[in-house]
Amino acid sequence: MSSSTEEPSYEQRVIGSVLGAMCGDALGASVEGWTPERMSSAFPDGLRTFQETERGYGCYTDDSQMLLALAASLVNRRCCDAADAAQQYVRAFDPRRGYGGSAVKILTRMAEGADPSTTATQFLPGGSFANGGAMRIAPVGLAYRNAEPAVLQQAVQAALMCTHTHPLGVEGALAQALAVAELSRMQFPTPAAAAGDAAAARAGALALLRTLQSKLPGSEEMAGKLQLLQEALQLAPADSPASSSWQQYLQSPGWQHELATAAAVAPGFQIKATDAVAAALWAVARHWGSPADALTAAVHYGGDTDTIACMAGAMMGALHGTAWLPQQWLSNLENGTKPPRNNHGQHKTFFDQAAAEALLAAGADCRTPVAADAPAAADDHAAAAGGSEVVLTTRDMGRDAAVQLARLLAQLDCRTG
Repeated sequence: MSSSTEEPSYEQRVIGSVLGAMCGDALGASVEGWTPERMSSAFPDGLRTFQETERGYGCYTDDSQMLLALAASLVNRRCCDAADAAQQYVRAFDPRRGYGGSAVKILTRMAEGADPSTTATQFLPGGSFANGGAMRIAPVGLAYRNAEPAVLQQAVQAALMCTHTHPLGVEGALAQALAVAELSRMQFPTPAAAAGDAAAARAGALALLRTLQSKLPGSEEMAGKLQLLQEALQLAPADSPASSSWQQYLQSPGWQHELATAAAVAPGFQIKATDAVAAALWAVARHWGSPADALTAAVHYGGDTDTIACMAGAMMGALHGTAWLPQQWLSNLENGTKPPRNNHGQHKTFFDQAAAEALLAAGADCRTPVAADAPAAADDHAAAAGGSEVVLTTRDMGRDAAVQLARLLAQLDCRTG
């Protein structure tokens, strides 16, 4: 898909958010844990293409798997139902996707029948403050984009109930959800901003940061980070890869300022949810009119690269729709149930077009049990046969089926808890 100056529809924004998250996740997956210095040395022209990983070329991680599972739950229930979300996480769970240790324990315990309202504190008494809740929360921001902040917060807490109950874990996820919600309703960036005009881009980004600061209830830590980002944005040099090249930009004062700001709001590996969201917001704000560059910047910050780029991709898609997504990303993003290996651009698709059309035709009743992707596991088939309200399996969901799920998600407008 090429860039466009046309205002995207809301459906395009939802699809762009889902695909943007998956692409950012896949882009950052191969360099997780790298330092910014190592990134610049290995990719002097900027990391702009997927790399091989143990999962395969163009494959996403647990970040996207849980995001898709949450989207399926929202479509299932037409609201954020904590128990159903937990069930969907368990159904989608594949430890080969790179889940963290605590997540593996919690999801395994729930699969064994544990009450999801108790699992978040079984291994961490105070609950987790990590970014695993924020990384998956974008679909809630989209579905609740017109809800009051208090209602959105309740939905976020429901989506995180089984894994992340620490106040900072919730605070970071709420900031991410609110950012996606606001971006999905914001005016499309002007052509000047898209062309690298620093003043035009700064105006839109500042508006977002100020809105978030005013709407996040009692979030002292996140409010401080948002204030720092606003101040840094107003002092940022005009350099950008949109007006030059990544090779030039990585040697510029603009990049040094950008990197220093990212380190100030999100030091180290960005494991804390508030840190991770602040880093993703900074990439978005700094590259407001050039979304693909925002994802490249996010991975060049180093640290938890797949998660930061996943969240930045979800935000950028909510604002820009789908036209910005590079074709080389889309054509190489996994698109079936068996992760591809060493087959760049040669993915075998297991996507069932007829099943996808049936899903869309079921708009009046999104709970119709249709498998829109690969053959599901045996328990999925049994559930469908028994009339389960599970819409589709999200384990190993490919690109095309994710688009169909996003179209269903775009039909939701949740305003109450």
